[in-house]
Amino acid sequence: MDVEDGRPLKLYFLPFPAAGHIIPLCDIATLFASRGHHVTIITTPSNAAQILHQSHNFRVHTIHFPSQEVGLPDGVENLTAVTALDEAYRILTATTLLREPIHNFVERDLPDCIVADYIYTWVDDLAKELQIPRLVFNGFSLFAICAVESVKTHRIDPSAPFVIPDFPHYITMNSTPPKYARGIMEDMLTVALKSNGFIINNFAELDGEEYLHHYEKTTGHKAWHLGPACLVRTTTLEKAERGQKTVVSVHECLSWLDSKRVNSVLYICFGTICYFPDKQLYEIASAIEASAYEFIWVVPEKKGKEHETEEEREKWLPKGFTVTANISL
Repeated sequence: MDVEDGRPLKLYFLPFPAAGHIIPLCDIATLFASRGHHVTIITTPSNAAQILHQSHNFRVHTIHFPSQEVGLPDGVENLTAVTALDEAYRILTATTLLREPIHNFVERDLPDCIVADYIYTWVDDLAKELQIPRLVFNGFSLFAICAVESVKTHRIDPSAPFVIPDFPHYITMNSTPPKYARGIMEDMLTVALKSNGFIINNFAELDGEEYLHHYEKTTGHKAWHLGPACLVRTTTLEKAERGQKTVVSVHECLSWLDSKRVNSVLYICFGTICYFPDKQLYEIASAIEASAYEFIWVVPEKKGKEHETEEEREKWLPKGFTVTANISL
């Protein structure tokens, strides 16, 4: 990728259809566009509707999402829209069917570089065939990637607590992820190492400079901290408008926060597609309450249970919690 002539680069971004992947990668794409580069987001119609403000050098190219082909209703194109595990697998299967139309689009109008979510392992073959530099993104911190890489390269007994081997800090884990999930993640990271480098939506002061050095030393792979990419959104409203419409007003949330002391509130969120069983939610709630800190805890609304009764809610939320839509205070 020759940038010596100073010309703007043509960059294609390929986010995976889940809020935690699309939002940060589109923020990163916006960051590149703000520097004068020509950016194209390749996504599907339903997901494109969530992307903010196109411009002369920031555009969205849509391709058909094969919902019906995998047994999903039309318009269901994002992991956020499903809750059942089999539906999530169908979303994943559908993304593999995007390979041919994306290949055809890229081949017709070659970019200088393609930035793809690491879940799209087939982009490695596409980039090599068309001789395009490829960068990968997955939303993890570099600390987390280093931890996975260390566990991957050493034999770990998953049934007992262990210290992460060959790691800059002494970190004890109670268990490894389930074997099946761990295998999928490790395979994706192995293919990611064939790329030209990792883009990290984090900053070195939080990850730790030592983890950037550790990652590059142990893998021989490059990584760049470009985050937090949300800072490319200059106003609170712009940040709040990303993704799906919130069920809580920005004003309501900020007013509550502004009434608290600086650095006194915990923000807790496990993601928009992480649905815990009621018993586990209750344990999390009890632990948060026992911490004695003020907090905002974001809990995804349960599909089909948007109007829970007080009795149903008490199965997962201790008495005394204030619930605003799906934010617990």
